[in-house]
Amino acid sequence: KHVLASNLGQNLEEIFLSFDEEPIAAASIAQVHHAVLKNHQEVAVKVQYPGLKQNMKLDTTIMSFLSKSVSKIIPEYRFDWLVYEFVKSISQELDFIQEAKNSERIAKNFKHNKTITVPTVIWEFTTSQVLTMHFCKGFKVFRLTMWNPSKEAI
Repeated sequence: KHVLASNLGQNLEEIFLSFDEEPIAAASIAQVHHAVLKNHQEVAVKVQYPGLKQNMKLDTTIMSFLSKSVSKIIPEYRFDWLVYEFVKSISQELDFIQEAKNSERIAKNFKHNKTITVPTVIWEFTTSQVLTMHFCKGFKVFRLTMWNPSKEAI
């Protein structure tokens, strides 16, 4: 709730008719909630976990320190570039504005493909830590079954 209110600048009640506090999906950096906006539009709201950016900054600082320390002990060890690439990559991963732009680019690339649905970004309620998109009904794939001609499903 704090991440939503601080990023959107309003109380949840001012934005949403309903907001399911139980997430419909969760991963390492965020969780997704089902909600209905005041205009009755059904949306999915991806909310970054609180304090994540600060924790990542500390983690990457430690990684950099360790990498530099090892290179002093073992001169052949030169992996500062790897830490740099990781920091660059994780910074993009933590920026939901970038994710929203990527989503729009994918939607544009697949606009003529009727089998692929890319939810529309609701920019009014999207920030670097909150991504709001039209809600698309679907299903979770729990198990991928592979076909093996010599055996039954794996």
